[in-house]
Amino acid sequence: MRRIIFLLLSTLLVLGAVIGLSSCSASEVKIAIDKASNNEDGDDYSIRIEFDPNGGWLKGRGGVTVIEMYNEDNGDFKIPDPNDESKRGSTGLLKPTRDGYFLAGWYREREEVGTDKNGNPLYRFSGRWDFETDVFKVDPKKNYDPDEAALVLYAAWIPYFDYDIYYVDIDDDGTILSGSEPTFLETVSTTDLLMPDWDISFDSDGKLKNDCTGKMKHVNFPTREGMTFEAAYYDAELSQKIETNVNILDYVDPETGMAKAESIRVYSTWKEGEWYKIYTYSQFSKEFHPDAHFYICDDISFSNKNWNKENVSSDEFTGAIVGFEGQTYTLSGVSVNIKQPQNASAWGLFGQLGSEATIQNICFKNVELKIHTDQKYSGNTYFGLLAGKNLGATLENVKIENGTIHFLNDYNINNLNGLGYYGILFAVGSGEGVETVNLGFDADKCSGAAIYLDSETGMLHVSKQ
Repeated sequence: MRRIIFLLLSTLLVLGAVIGLSSCSASEVKIAIDKASNNEDGDDYSIRIEFDPNGGWLKGRGGVTVIEMYNEDNGDFKIPDPNDESKRGSTGLLKPTRDGYFLAGWYREREEVGTDKNGNPLYRFSGRWDFETDVFKVDPKKNYDPDEAALVLYAAWIPYFDYDIYYVDIDDDGTILSGSEPTFLETVSTTDLLMPDWDISFDSDGKLKNDCTGKMKHVNFPTREGMTFEAAYYDAELSQKIETNVNILDYVDPETGMAKAESIRVYSTWKEGEWYKIYTYSQFSKEFHPDAHFYICDDISFSNKNWNKENVSSDEFTGAIVGFEGQTYTLSGVSVNIKQPQNASAWGLFGQLGSEATIQNICFKNVELKIHTDQKYSGNTYFGLLAGKNLGATLENVKIENGTIHFLNDYNINNLNGLGYYGILFAVGSGEGVETVNLGFDADKCSGAAIYLDSETGMLHVSKQ
């Protein structure tokens, strides 16, 4: 078992007085590494390995050289990886850092060849040290001087890459639009360009954590107003997808420790609308509005809960409610209460479904539209379980099961100042793409009108007396 002892020394502290090693300056950290030594006094800690920060910081201090001392009697050895806590312990980590740079590795030789883009010395390195496989060979003659380095490893720093972000216009099938060219979005200077991901996480019981927003979370990837990130690629043809982040070491020459390029192009695709992944009623209710774009990811019950947030049931809906990844999910127990609708002309789960709206892979179950008011309507009024009007929305694999339009509180059709139109799905518009099961009207309390149901069209015809 390797034991590591760290001593951070000032100019007044002499390491030799503690464990028999030479003293260090204020810019040095000396470490004694015992590898099951049979030398209790530590007199043979004479192999000196130096980590040169090369302009960076080690162990939270600028300009610090870390010196590690090894016992020559223990034979050949591997140098533990400076960033591997399992081999060094938390106190043994060197924690190499440098503002605006990332570490490409440790090397035995360096040659200054100019200046980098930040105006600092630029080095070409050689002799990369692999902490997994490389072994320090102990000289059998053991002619080591603890005041002289047997090996110096230099930190190879590379300035943060400039990521030039472009977006590519695609159609609904993911095909690049004919004649379009990548459009420049933004340049990001960073070490790891992280791909946006959904702000979704679950506790140990599989329940969604309360602080999850459900929307796409960006760390350092740029955003586009009114758009949701879909994917990023290394190439403009969208054939080499980036999964979680750009592998920066792919852009480093391991032989020289130098960058192959100062900038990296990234091509992104986006989906129109600010989309959310929705698992619960709480999420749904918080973000629901007439232009909401939802991926439904679980069945949701609305029993005794509000659907008509921000007047969705009387306004034009232009957003989207889509079962995630082609799965069909159920929204059940949806109830809409219509009260004093003088200023609205269309009512339903949605007042109107606009031509931009999409509902896909969704089952609405146990739906009630309750019309109970003695107030006057202004102009013609349209009622439907799904919407008063369908103005050309995209409806695919939509189902409404067990739905009823109720007329309550002795509803009097003569309160209409115009005509009343009532449809089992829509008063106006096509129901193509929607399957219906067990839908109907409860008109027992509707007075002052002649009412009949057209079985072919599903329309409830209402005439004022």
